[in-house]
Amino acid sequence: MAQVMQQLGALSLNPPSEKRMPKVKEDRAAYLVGGKGFFNEKDKLLMPGQATYFDGEPNVDLIPLNKMAYDNMQKFLDKLDALGMKKAKRDNKEYIPMPRQSWSENGVVDDIPMPDSVMGVRKDGPDDTIR
Repeated sequence: MAQVMQQLGALSLNPPSEKRMPKVKEDRAAYLVGGKGFFNEKDKLLMPGQATYFDGEPNVDLIPLNKMAYDNMQKFLDKLDALGMKKAKRDNKEYIPMPRQSWSENGVVDDIPMPDSVMGVRKDGPDDTIR
């Protein structure tokens, strides 16, 4: 029965194992893969939760793990903001800049901005998560 429970994954009664952030080098940009996955420069699909070194231009589904990756992500978001503002100006619309995360000196992403509402439903108030 225990073997079946582990196969259920998220539906399992076994508590999830705690994942630790990997130790990364500081001389290359390191990212944690989010979203639906990421194809690296060698066309290998990396699944969400995997970490990788990537020297190219990041995308919004990569989460920076070191300062070099964070700086690359800020350049990428600046590029998206510049293109978005140009398009919005051409269309006479308002542009809302891409959300940014802050970086602390100890190398950890401090906060991830969350929207105030999703599809019109307010997301403030107490956390209903059962722990």
